[in-house]
Amino acid sequence: MRHVLGVAYPYVDHLGAHAVELELGLLRLAFTVERLRASGESACGYIVVLRQEIRDAVRKMKVRYDIGEEVHVVFASLLISDMTRLSDAAEKAASGEDPDEADDVARGIAVAALEREVESSEPGVTPVGGQHLLPFGISWDYYGVVAPSDQGDASCPRLF
Repeated sequence: MRHVLGVAYPYVDHLGAHAVELELGLLRLAFTVERLRASGESACGYIVVLRQEIRDAVRKMKVRYDIGEEVHVVFASLLISDMTRLSDAAEKAASGEDPDEADDVARGIAVAALEREVESSEPGVTPVGGQHLLPFGISWDYYGVVAPSDQGDASCPRLF
């Protein structure tokens, strides 16, 4: 069985208050993938970000921490509808109408982009729910498995 784990980073900056969250998310993902692989399981991870600058920062962190190719950094291509929803939510947050809406909308967009990426890159993946089934009990933004018969070459996801 192949484990597929995912983290969605919904913020548009990688400095300041969210810098620790980005680094912790990447390290948690890399650690879990490595531990699963060390125990003989097949595993890979995806971290989805909403800006190219953040993708570049995560790539630098991967080099700094010597994180292998089994952890993929994905810059989410936002749909026009996503950009519109994000813009509307940001306006509401700026006006004080709903200060948390922008973060909620961004998280939803990032998670949807993560799901699209995993489904396109990992043929045969099946999402898994239930807290007791998640590796290390962590609430991943995405967790799925690929059955052995669906894996093909488990060391490398399908690339386009």
